[in-house]
Formats: sequence, structure tokens, C-alpha cells
Amino acid sequence: MNSSKLSKERSNALFCYVMLGITCVSLVELCTGGKFGYYFRANTTGTFMDLFESIILNKSFGGKPGIYPPVPDLVYKCLAHMVDFSFIDSSLSVLEQGSQLRADISGAVYIMCHILYFVLPFFVMLLFSINGSLKKKIAYALLLSLSGIVFWSLERGNCIIYAFLFSFLFVFLYSLGDRKSANLAYFCLALAASIKLYPAIFGVVLLEKRDWKGAMVCFAEFVGLYVVAFFCCGYSFRYFGGNFFNVLAWGEGKQLSAYSYSLKNLILIGDAIVRKLSILPFALNTRLLIRLAQIVCMLLCLWVYHDTRRYWEKLFCLSLLCIYIPSISYQYALLFLIIPLVYFLNEKDVGPFDGFYDVAFAVFVSLLVIPVQFPIKITLVVHQLLLLAMCACIGIETLRDRRQRLCQSNSTCRHGA
Repeated sequence: MNSSKLSKERSNALFCYVMLGITCVSLVELCTGGKFGYYFRANTTGTFMDLFESIILNKSFGGKPGIYPPVPDLVYKCLAHMVDFSFIDSSLSVLEQGSQLRADISGAVYIMCHILYFVLPFFVMLLFSINGSLKKKIAYALLLSLSGIVFWSLERGNCIIYAFLFSFLFVFLYSLGDRKSANLAYFCLALAASIKLYPAIFGVVLLEKRDWKGAMVCFAEFVGLYVVAFFCCGYSFRYFGGNFFNVLAWGEGKQLSAYSYSLKNLILIGDAIVRKLSILPFALNTRLLIRLAQIVCMLLCLWVYHDTRRYWEKLFCLSLLCIYIPSISYQYALLFLIIPLVYFLNEKDVGPFDGFYDVAFAVFVSLLVIPVQFPIKITLVVHQLLLLAMCACIGIETLRDRRQRLCQSNSTCRHGA
């Protein structure tokens, strides 16, 4: 066994130990008087409510489109037609109607299906995508399937879990390299983008490979799914363009959130601190700063994607955009970090910061129960700092590798960097 392989095995072991350690400490905290609200949302009236509110809002076909693209709307409408709504008081608010549906036996069935239809495919995908022995595959698949970030995402009941699932499936199938898998991968990416628009950023993988035909097929499938689902929902054509741009702009008007990981929210937090401490004599133009930050983030991520030689770092850049760019990006958006994590665990080469990456990834996916409360949720603070630190480390690695390549191509540099 060579030292490089031994180092990578130790790196993977470090990830497991840190993740298990954090989870065990968190469970001890919960068993000795800690609150689930330290990690999950403290308000239990919202549990699974992204699912049930969406079903209530889609009780009938037709009407005006909501905040989701047509594909999830169509699924919610079909689910709504499986329920007898006679026991629900339509004079109540959407949240209260959703709570009534959640308390019914049909709500319990929806919750079970919601969990099983994600966890089982996710577990199988992990078994196929993680390299190594069967024991290693099962161990990692169990760790990630039962991880804190998966629990948090399931508890919300949001359809982002399926956008993530199809994005993950796209990356895995396309990496296989054969034509049949690629054709299925195109459809998976189109479906992911039709559930939540921003997974379309993974289409950069096709552009990097100069797979122009595949990109066109993927785009055509996305348009087809969007159009067919839109009219199957019974929506009027006059809402067509407005629906697309409303989905893109949803959350633009929302203010500071204790749960959002987006760049917009990060800047609003900074603006609130600046105003509170009276650091600057003038008010910041947060709208301009948000747009500039989004543009700079996209350019930097695309530059690193183009320059880095490690595949997991490329996927990290794309996943980071799925977290940072949307105006509303709650903790479930961290699911997208599982995609680069899997390929990080499969990586054969060992980098100078791999020990730190092990710890950071373990913190992201663990059940992180910290018995400290701030106006901003402490887990958000920890995660944001780790995201920024990972970005800095990947940027340093990329610059170092670029310098080495330039030196190697220069005839005056004998031994590289």
C-alpha cells in the first residue's frame, strides 16, 4: 500500500470520525435537555408544510401559477386529487388547512411516501457512485442517508430534494461516458431544472466537454417539460412568461432571514451589523451589492471550475452557485454539497487542505446541535464561515496549480514551482 493511498484512507476516516463525533455529541445534548430547535426550525407548525401548503394551493386545476415551476405544481395537483377535502375548513389560512391535512391519515401517507421516495433512491445512488469495497459503500451510504442535512431537508417537505436527486443522478450518469447513460443524464438535468430552475447550472459540465448536441437536447427537454406541465396544470397562456420570471424573482423582496444561506442574505446580515454598529456614515446600497456579489461569485466559480484539475472541486463550484445565487436558499440547499462530497471521497490524489475539507464536509452533513442562540441561527454562521474558508482554500490550490503549470511550460523554469 503506497503512502498516497494510505493518506487518502486516513482522510476518509477523518471525515467519518468527525461526522460521527459531532452527531454523537449532538445526540447527547438532545438527550440531556437540548432542543431540536437548535438545529431544526423551532416552530413545529411548519413541519412538512412546504409539502402540505403546496397541495392545498393546488387543490384544483387552472387558476394562477404559484411560486414553483409547472412540473412540481402538476405533481401537487395530482396529489391533491387523491384527497377528499371535505374535512378541511376552507375558511382557514393555507397554513391551518395544511395542518389539518397533515393530521389526517392521507397526510401520514404523503409523509411516508415523501421520505421513502427520496431516501431509497438516494441510498441506491450512493451505493453505485461511491468507489471501494461493498463495506465502504454501505457505510458511507448509511452515513449520508441518515445525516442531519437529509433529516432537515425531509422535515421541510420541500421539492428541492428531488431537484438535488436528479442533479446527482445527472452527474453520476454523465460521468459513466457511454451514450445511453448520457441520454438519460440529459433528461435528469432537464427534470432537475424544471423542479427548481437553478440546477441548470450543472449544464456547465456539458459545455466544458463541448457536448453541444447534449446541451441542446437537455434544453429542448427542459422546455418541453415546462410547456407540457404548464398547460396540463390548466394555466392560461397569458401567465406563461410571467410564471417563468416570477419563479426566478421569488424571494427578491424578502428581508433578512435567520435561515437563508444565499449571498443576498449574507450581505443583508453584513448591512445589519454595519448599521447596528454605525461603522459607516452612509447607508449601503444593498441591492447593488447583492447583484455585484452574485456576478463576482459566478465569475470566480466558473474560473475555478475551468482551472482546477480536481473533479470534485469543479462540482463544488457548481453546488456553491446553487446555494448562493437564489434569493431564498434555506439549509436544505446544502444538500447539493453531497455531490462534490461523494467525488471528494472517491478522489485518489491528496491535496494540502484535504484534512480541512474532511472536517468541513462532516460539519455540513452532520446533525449539528449547538446549544447557543443568536438572532441569526448559529448553524448558519458556522456553515457560512466554513463555505467561505473552503472557497479560499480551493482558490489557493487553483492559483498554486496554475503557477506550477505556467512554470512547467516556461523553458527557463527547470524544476517547476
